[in-house]
Amino acid sequence: MIFNNARVELIVSQYACLFFMLCGFLCFSCSEGKEIPIKNWSASLKGIGSFSSPRAIDLNGDSVKDIVLGAGKIEFQPTDSAVVALDGRTGHVLWTASARDQIFGSPLFLDITGDAVPEVIIGGRAAELMALDGSTGKVVWEYFPEGDTTDASEHQLYNFYNPQAVRDLDDDGVNDLLVSNGGYVKAPPGELNRPAGKLMLISGKTGILLAEAYMPDGKETYMSCVTFERNNETWVIYGSGGERIPGKLYLTTLAQIQQGSLENSVVLAESETKGFIAPPVLADITQDGFDDIVVNAVDGRTLAIDGESYETLWEFSLPDTEVYCSLAVGHFDQDDVPDFFTNYGIGVFPDLMRSAQVALSGADGSLVRIDSLGSFHYGSPVAYDMDGDGLDEVLFHVNEYIPGVAKNVLKMFDFAQDTVINFTPSANGANIAGTPLLDDLDHDGSLDIVIVHETNPFDLFSIDAKVGLAVKMIPTDHKLLKPIDWGSYMGSHYDGMYRAHTLIF
Repeated sequence: MIFNNARVELIVSQYACLFFMLCGFLCFSCSEGKEIPIKNWSASLKGIGSFSSPRAIDLNGDSVKDIVLGAGKIEFQPTDSAVVALDGRTGHVLWTASARDQIFGSPLFLDITGDAVPEVIIGGRAAELMALDGSTGKVVWEYFPEGDTTDASEHQLYNFYNPQAVRDLDDDGVNDLLVSNGGYVKAPPGELNRPAGKLMLISGKTGILLAEAYMPDGKETYMSCVTFERNNETWVIYGSGGERIPGKLYLTTLAQIQQGSLENSVVLAESETKGFIAPPVLADITQDGFDDIVVNAVDGRTLAIDGESYETLWEFSLPDTEVYCSLAVGHFDQDDVPDFFTNYGIGVFPDLMRSAQVALSGADGSLVRIDSLGSFHYGSPVAYDMDGDGLDEVLFHVNEYIPGVAKNVLKMFDFAQDTVINFTPSANGANIAGTPLLDDLDHDGSLDIVIVHETNPFDLFSIDAKVGLAVKMIPTDHKLLKPIDWGSYMGSHYDGMYRAHTLIF
């Protein structure tokens, strides 16, 4: 397939970090005279944008994790830079991969070729799902290459969302994939009769379909699945419905999907007006040894569901809002029960120009904090105890849009100090969907932060043209006092599961 080359220009700039010193939370500095092994960098990728969240893995064998994310031009346009891998040390482009439409998913890393370098498995619009060689970016397999010349919807294939690795079902020595497929992009907003979404099991090694099962209520799906193991069985949480289509949150097993039916799924929650889009998170808030389920419903609710009985534990609602992003899990109040932070859009789709940020007590769903900062954003927050005071801080991208001017800034919410500060300087362009990445890329024991935003200063959504994409790596001298519990979209392990760690002194 032939694509018009996108101009991909890398600008690696060494910009000053004075603003970090102005923030009192960076009190755990490196020992005197010790240099940070990797320096800050900023990669400028011209002619593309992104709805993906960055993830990190070492692809070039230099012991520094590299950055991988999805990208694209405007809808329905191909590009040769739909997946981008950047050197984690320098920000230089390692490789790019092409696609016929936007790759909005975030990557799953799985060694398919047996060379000890994980492959990149990622999906997006127009039935794009591919496995790319981690070293070169070359295609190992593509699920539906026919989509270059035929309409995928005629084959009951739509958008692919974030896959999860499951056990090796076809006995070829490689873990296989569970992925949801749905969302008919050609349907106008008022069209409520849309094709049903489905869950698919796909061979991790070959990309061949192993099994599929359609939504039991016949509705569309946009939700990335979450899996967990219990009683020697793999359980799957998935959702149906959309912005204007009612839906449900379901629980099933991998075995039922293998059999091709979701009819025996357990209904965990439902909405009569809208669906469940953002993936849930799993955290033990009842402290009974079973992970409970916390999920956002598009209709402006956050629900907690008991992980053993499947009864609703609590529900928080905010009138005149909708929710499209997932949650961060951390400790934001004084008890030892995990709490939750998320972002609500004020209004009704597609008129969602303002946002509200809420922190909720995991114990009872009560409001810990509420703010109303910025315009629409459906990326998710991340959390980490930056200053070692026992409470996690939240990092969350906020967009500000004055007609004709779009800017973004990474905010930090400090619950102990009851403050919100700018963690980064304001920058041109918006970040509509990307979740920040918290990691230790070079394994030096200090926190590194990766953020992504578009650079079009005139259009919040960059619908008509993609001007460019900025990927920024910010090393800090903040020493990690414990593993990062919630440092990425769907958590630090990319699976929606919260794994709490205590401080290491």
